[in-house]
Amino acid sequence: MTPQSPEYEFGGTAEQRLEKLIFYAVRHGNILSHHATSIEDIRARLLSLEEDRQRRAVQDARTEERDKALLAEMEYVKKSLNALKGVLNKAVAIIFGAILLAVVKWVLEGGLSGVGS
Repeated sequence: MTPQSPEYEFGGTAEQRLEKLIFYAVRHGNILSHHATSIEDIRARLLSLEEDRQRRAVQDARTEERDKALLAEMEYVKKSLNALKGVLNKAVAIIFGAILLAVVKWVLEGGLSGVGS
């Protein structure tokens, strides 16, 4: 008598019914074992994904803080460059004014007296 035969499914002696129960227990035990293994695999995957999400959240926070620090430094550099630009503009204006004053003084002291003759 095999587990697939009709006598096996629907009756027989107590010994046959016990054999049938053992067969079903083993078959369902294998199925349950497979599902338990699948559940453990899914659980491990979920834990891995949660750890990865946490790692990414920490990395994103670090990146955000780094970006804030870089923006603050860029603002400082921009202000410094603007201040330097103002100082250089004043220096160029002073130099240009000094050259212009030197030319005017030279002309007033007679520096062009020999040009037209």
